[in-house]
Amino acid sequence: MDMSQRKVALVAALEREVWPIVRHWAFEERQFSDKRFRFYENDRAVLVCGGIGAEAARRATEAIITGFNPVAVVSVGFAGALDPSLRVGTV
Repeated sequence: MDMSQRKVALVAALEREVWPIVRHWAFEERQFSDKRFRFYENDRAVLVCGGIGAEAARRATEAIITGFNPVAVVSVGFAGALDPSLRVGTV
């Protein structure tokens, strides 16, 4: 894959955190190691939800790197509860 086709990878814990963003994106499920992941994709980015916790985030990050060879990985959706003014879907 040439560099112009590579995407930014987004890793989140839960679909409900990112649903307003990905609801119109294409998706596919893929097996990685012993877990099945759903990857959402558009022209510029690919997103996976790995579940809650550091281990889940690590496995999801490994899966998205292995499957998509992104130009960058961004962890999204975490710590939103630290600011009560933020609502689901706030970017």
